[in-house]
Amino acid sequence: MMESTSPSSTTPSPSLRDRQLRLLEIYKAFKSVCDKHGIAFSAGGGTAIGALRHQGFIPWDDDLDLIMIREEYERLKKVANEEFEGSPYRLMDYDDDPNTPRPYPYIVDLNTRLVPDAFRATKDEKYLKLGIDLLIWENAPEDERTMRAFHRNTWLLSKVFYVMVTPYTVPPLKNRGLKLLATLCLRLAHYLLRLVPPLRRSIRRHWTTFCRRYYGKTDNFVFPLTQWLRYLCHTRAELLPDRRVAFEDTDMPLAAGNDQILRGVFGDYMIEPPPEERGGHPSSILELY
Repeated sequence: MMESTSPSSTTPSPSLRDRQLRLLEIYKAFKSVCDKHGIAFSAGGGTAIGALRHQGFIPWDDDLDLIMIREEYERLKKVANEEFEGSPYRLMDYDDDPNTPRPYPYIVDLNTRLVPDAFRATKDEKYLKLGIDLLIWENAPEDERTMRAFHRNTWLLSKVFYVMVTPYTVPPLKNRGLKLLATLCLRLAHYLLRLVPPLRRSIRRHWTTFCRRYYGKTDNFVFPLTQWLRYLCHTRAELLPDRRVAFEDTDMPLAAGNDQILRGVFGDYMIEPPPEERGGHPSSILELY
């Protein structure tokens, strides 16, 4: 069990570094549980780049992403909140709580308040917490054609999920007129879905059932929340960690196929992007206690 942390006064206007350090504490608690139970995970996306390029957070990054294959995550689910008992940390999962506004699990610090722009319509405070994202890779079929269809459908379902949980979905369109029209249509779809709770529950059930239809049957994996199949289909051996590198004042496991994964997404990820391309995730409110 973990020792409880009592809330103190709110930190006024937390800095980006304050946010990073709080994420680091959440990560350490998560890592302790995984190390104790032999549960495998790896750094994902910007967190992996930060570990390699900066030996910690990318200076302008404001989140922490970890990747797990489904079977390792299912092991985590069985022990996480029992291990977190008495601490400010919790595993939030859309399987256990159908009102969770994210289509992926995350470890939160209850002694925080975070209101991302995308979820500013969310009223329940328990969902508005700072946390680390667990990006779960699902088993995929071996046949390439079937795999592509499976990945495309899981991605489309994830978009329906996002529209269902937030009225602030903004499509990545360059044409301003089309972008505005699509945004208004998605917002209307959100409010129509809110009028039919059974349909919302059905969409969630279909999403989870469909994503896991190959669970335990293959050694291929895809990440359902992205459309770019070309670099996001990998084997078990590529996704599991094979080494640890320095990350701030602790360490971070990297996937065996980390270089291939990152180059597929970011190209030469060791070169810093220009200043105009640096930035985090917009948030209306951040409070740390």
